[in-house]
Amino acid sequence: MDSATSRRHDLRTLTSVDIRKAFEKVEHETNIKNSKLILITSEYYDHALQLLKDHFVHDEPMAIAFDMQWDIDAEHFWRGVYNEDLSIGLCEEDTGKLIAIRGIKVIVDGSDPEGNDDQHIMDERLMQGLTFMKYCDEQSKFFQHFKTDCAIQFLGLVVHDRHRNKGFASQLFEAALNFVQNLGVSQVVVKGEGSSIFSQKIYEKFGFEKIYEKVFADYGKENNIALKDTGEHLKYVAYGKCYQAITV
Repeated sequence: MDSATSRRHDLRTLTSVDIRKAFEKVEHETNIKNSKLILITSEYYDHALQLLKDHFVHDEPMAIAFDMQWDIDAEHFWRGVYNEDLSIGLCEEDTGKLIAIRGIKVIVDGSDPEGNDDQHIMDERLMQGLTFMKYCDEQSKFFQHFKTDCAIQFLGLVVHDRHRNKGFASQLFEAALNFVQNLGVSQVVVKGEGSSIFSQKIYEKFGFEKIYEKVFADYGKENNIALKDTGEHLKYVAYGKCYQAITV
C-alpha cells in the first residue's frame, strides 16, 4: 500500500476487504508462542462472549466498583463491539481454544462513545458504569485534544485465567497496534482506558499519553454512589496516541 492509497481511506468507510488485508499482513508478521492470532468474526462471537463472562467481568476493577454483572445488557454491549469484526484474539495452537481478546471498534465524535441506547438498558449497575465512562470521556476531551473526529477505541483486553502472566496481554496489544496501523488510513488515533494497574502499565509501556484520570472513590463520593472496594486498582485512566499508517 502506498501513501497516496492510504490517504483515500477513512475509518468510517472501512470495508471487510480493508480489514481482512490488514489482518492477514499482521497475522503473517506476528509470532506468539503456542498461540495463533485470529480476527474475531461471527464464528467466534459466542466464544468471545463466554471468555468475557468467565474471565473478565469479575476481575475488571471498574466492573467491580459498580458491581456490574453479566446479563443480557452486558452481552448486548459486547456483542455490539465484536459485530464490527475489528477485534482480534489469540487461540491455543493445539486446541484452538480462545484464550485472549483485544476489543477494537471505530468511534466518531458526537456519537455515544459507548455505542448504547440508554433507554434499552435495564440494569442500573451497568447504567451507572456507562455513565461513569461517559463522564470520563467528556472530561478528557479526547477528540478535541487529538484534533480528530474519528478514532479507534481499544476496550476489553481479556486473558483466560490459566494464561495470565505469560506476556499474552502485551503481545496481543502490540499486534492490535500493528493491525490498526495497517487499515489503510493515513493517520489513526487510538483511544483506550485502563482501570487496573496492569492495563495502565501496558498503555504506558507503548507510549500512550495519559489525558485524564479519575479515582473511583472520589467519583462515588461526588455522586453519592456506594462503590465497592477495588483494592490496589484505585483509578480509571484515559489514554490516547496518534499513529501514522504503516506503508510498504
